[in-house]
Amino acid sequence: MEPAAIDYGIPATEYWMMTFGEIMAQVESNKRKRETELKEKAMFDYKSAQLNMYAFNDPSKMPTAEKHYPYLVDEKVRKIEQPEPDLEDWQSDKALMMQQAMQIKATRDRRKRMGGE
Repeated sequence: MEPAAIDYGIPATEYWMMTFGEIMAQVESNKRKRETELKEKAMFDYKSAQLNMYAFNDPSKMPTAEKHYPYLVDEKVRKIEQPEPDLEDWQSDKALMMQQAMQIKATRDRRKRMGGE
């Protein structure tokens, strides 16, 4: 039973500390969660196919994202929530890119001095 429980998402380290009832409850919960994920994926695939048909056949009638995916709309505000960009991440990415560019330039300069490329 241990391999089946592990297949259903119960960590092997926790299996031996659980009762049979706990194992079965966790397995059933994981099974329901997986079925829900599969249903959501199927719905997203279907909606994507619908949008592709609009885009290919008649783009002017293509619905807005809010109309096609109503859960994107906040009920109180009635607008799509846009996450605020994290400036610290952007600045650290910029610094890393600048550092890499300086290293590339230094390598090119060193190759020119050595008579390479």
